[in-house]
Amino acid sequence: MSLAACLVLLVVIGGQVVPLGSDGFDFELAPLVTGSGETISLVKNEIRGSVINAPPSYSEADIYELQQQNMLREGTVKEIEGFSFNGKTPYWQVTYLSDINGKLSEGTRAPTNTDFPNGILERNSIPFMINERPSFMVLVEAGQIAAKPYGLITSDGVTFEVQQWSKQYAEWGLFTYYRGRPVDHSPTSH
Repeated sequence: MSLAACLVLLVVIGGQVVPLGSDGFDFELAPLVTGSGETISLVKNEIRGSVINAPPSYSEADIYELQQQNMLREGTVKEIEGFSFNGKTPYWQVTYLSDINGKLSEGTRAPTNTDFPNGILERNSIPFMINERPSFMVLVEAGQIAAKPYGLITSDGVTFEVQQWSKQYAEWGLFTYYRGRPVDHSPTSH
């Protein structure tokens, strides 16, 4: 009898009973306009607080599937990238490809099971990443900044051969970009 009274009180106070251990992947959408004017749909999980981005064309079912694959770390590992300023420990992220209901989606996540330290991306470097990094990447892709070998690193069960590119900036100091592809040069699925 007292158990039933407690449950009634819980329903009255809480408003509704939600199954424990599941948030139903409830989310809210929030558009973000980048410095270049591009609009990105951010998907925020209302319970966990995690944020991912999704193409504006994604349906609710697509977003649900994207959240599940992201949480379960599913997808095919494509590459690893790192960023550092003035010789600090690089901030790394793994790029992976996912099949979302027949649509190919590319995303990033923090590396796991690494054999290297992972730094942080400091808040004051965000303006550089938004405003300067795109033109830096154009120089890299055009071969106007020479690549140097960085070495082999392992993350997410994959060994990557990493190259690095650096450029000195008056306002930002030395910026270094790192990119590694799987050693066997074939995608690895997890």
